Amino acid sequence: MHASRGCGILLPLTSLPGSHGIGDLGRSGREFLDFLREGRQGHWQLLPMGPVSESGSPYAPLSSYAGNHLLISLDDLVEDGILRPSDLGAVPSVPPDSIDYPAVRRFKADALLTAYARHGNDSAVRAYRERESSWLQDYSLFMALRDRYRRPWNEWPAPVAFRHGPALDRARDELAAETGFHEFLQYLFWRQYTALKARAHAYGISVIGDLPMFDAHDSAEVWANQRFYCLNSTGDCDPLVGVPPDYFNEDGQIWELTPYRWDAIAADGHRFWRARLRHAMGLYDTIRLDHFRGYEAYWQIPRDTDPKLGAWAEAPGIELFDPFLAENPEGEPLPFVAEDLGVITPEVDKLRDGLGIPGTKVLQLAFSEPDSPHHPHNHALHSVVYTGTHDSNTTVGWWKGLDTATRTRAAEFLDVDAPCIADELSRLAYRSTANLAILPLQDVLGLDESARINVPGVAGANWRWRITSEELTSRAAGMLSGLAVEHGREAVAGGRTRRRPVSEDPPSDSVGRRAPARTR
Repeated sequence: MHASRGCGILLPLTSLPGSHGIGDLGRSGREFLDFLREGRQGHWQLLPMGPVSESGSPYAPLSSYAGNHLLISLDDLVEDGILRPSDLGAVPSVPPDSIDYPAVRRFKADALLTAYARHGNDSAVRAYRERESSWLQDYSLFMALRDRYRRPWNEWPAPVAFRHGPALDRARDELAAETGFHEFLQYLFWRQYTALKARAHAYGISVIGDLPMFDAHDSAEVWANQRFYCLNSTGDCDPLVGVPPDYFNEDGQIWELTPYRWDAIAADGHRFWRARLRHAMGLYDTIRLDHFRGYEAYWQIPRDTDPKLGAWAEAPGIELFDPFLAENPEGEPLPFVAEDLGVITPEVDKLRDGLGIPGTKVLQLAFSEPDSPHHPHNHALHSVVYTGTHDSNTTVGWWKGLDTATRTRAAEFLDVDAPCIADELSRLAYRSTANLAILPLQDVLGLDESARINVPGVAGANWRWRITSEELTSRAAGMLSGLAVEHGREAVAGGRTRRRPVSEDPPSDSVGRRAPARTR
């Protein structure tokens, strides 16, 4: 990531308006890029784009390689002649501001099957299938078997669950049409995503992706590479992975994710994990390394126990990145951002700095304790500052729920009489010395806790929030543009970003106290 000052918006593709109950890679994505360009934003940060299970969590995808086929734009398939308007049928009756995943799946399935029947063996599809065969063959068979058995892979018949050769050959023969369908869906996803990314680049907007640290247990990668994961004789995770108590959850968390057998991965020259990282580098301009502290050590929890009873287990650290450092031209930064939140140690800091990548600052955490590393006075140039993250409440919701001590510390620094506290924190992010400022779209629009996208460690209606098209106004884009210009972060015409040399002092009010409030 370059050293000039920049700005961007955090919004997952699923949260776009979309005409069929979910955001998509077509018109809704293009219109959001128009909004970003009007707001002089140079970056669009996404959440992971993998296919999701019934929970909808992008951090527990069914594959770390595949794309979420629910994001395929049916309207674009009609425009491209792959579908006819009559193929779409009646649009499901779903709320415009949330996602009903079962309804979206049902609606899109019929249309996509029709597209497959007509174009599943086109030459472009065959070329894609051959090019991506290293992961696509296992993924498509996994999805076809998952559709057949409708339960986690380790509850399938043992010969296919544990990948006995003759059983897999027989399954491939029996499910050839079904595996072909899932390969076709990946081709459509790749085709539409590539076009959207090209449009972003034409606007001078870079795409920041997100790579989960661990894989979901019920995923193609775990099923296809069982020797590289901590599994017991029945195929269950053992031990489990999560986090100890922290500021996101006072009880700690157990994740439905699978720890690696780093010894087995190392014996294979780390090729398995590095291939996944290299694939992500082909998708995005910059990658947010989720749960970065897990690259140094991760919280391992004995099965059937409490997160508090876990212990830190060592991870390979910089060894995983050695080829990328070796291939890197001298002076060119690696295209990564470290999500270094949670229990961070000097060893984690050393790993981040050894890679030469920026860390993460979150202003909602700036006042939780005296001299917080997230306080604007403690920001570094080589970092990315957020008002909040996808795991945080919106800033309006955060402000409502503050305890007395935190509110008092915040009130000493912020203009608490500002018309909207989200405006005040957004302005503070733009003033920061951090090279890059990213705002969740909810904070740009001043939305309350009803627009929160995820509550960590709490099962329920997470990952369902959507923006409506009426909320993406020119007024909101104009506010972003004004902030960007005022603080030297704007992306300008021709696909360039205004360059402020790293030696140049940031705006004089970068950590100023009680700056004048901005009205909408």
